[in-house]
Amino acid sequence: MLLTKELLEELYSKMSLGQMAKSLGIARSTLYYHMDKMGIARRSKSAAQKQHLLAGTHQRLGVRHSDLTKDKISDARREFWDSPEGMRQREALAALRRKEWNETTRREQNSIVSRLHSAPRPMPGELSHFGHKLANFLATCEKIQTGIRLTPDHVSDIILVERRVVLELLLPISVYGEQEQRRVEERYSRLQSRLNDAGYRVVVIEDRSNSISTARCKRVYDQLLEFFATDQQNSTIQS
Repeated sequence: MLLTKELLEELYSKMSLGQMAKSLGIARSTLYYHMDKMGIARRSKSAAQKQHLLAGTHQRLGVRHSDLTKDKISDARREFWDSPEGMRQREALAALRRKEWNETTRREQNSIVSRLHSAPRPMPGELSHFGHKLANFLATCEKIQTGIRLTPDHVSDIILVERRVVLELLLPISVYGEQEQRRVEERYSRLQSRLNDAGYRVVVIEDRSNSISTARCKRVYDQLLEFFATDQQNSTIQS
């Protein structure tokens, strides 16, 4: 069969790469070669997943969990990762990631670090996905404001107005790399001092999870309630 650009594009609009290779009776590597040669861009992982769901073959398709069920699932996951077995899994995964990193070339490592530093980050006062979820949850419990400039050079993430507490969401310091870590720590130390002088207490929330569940928001609020009961001016929550 003659492989033309029109034929491959038509098949790709209806099939996955694996299905295409099987239908054409060729290896995937051969299919990739012809697609690259003809300038046919391959779908991203997310786009491929959407295409797969269109076929209606996913076991979760059409299933919706209640908020209560979502909370139970989230709590069960957190319970596992906090258990001894979960901690062992964390250590094993961390060791695997270190091994993979050490086996990459210096050039690849520099490229990864460069992409991390140049990746889009929220603008001052612009909340992340989890930040929006947390702000919406806290609004059901507290009077809040977001994106308010309390100091001349900083726009705060979330303010608990009546408690005069500022919440700052921050990626784990370690992701900034050794060269930036000290600068980030110094910046937040100065920020906390200025906000304290303005009459605000500060809680830095280190965003260590991909979850944006309500259960996670509840856990953060439980820790905030413990902070409210103390005389501390500043604290850090690892979420």
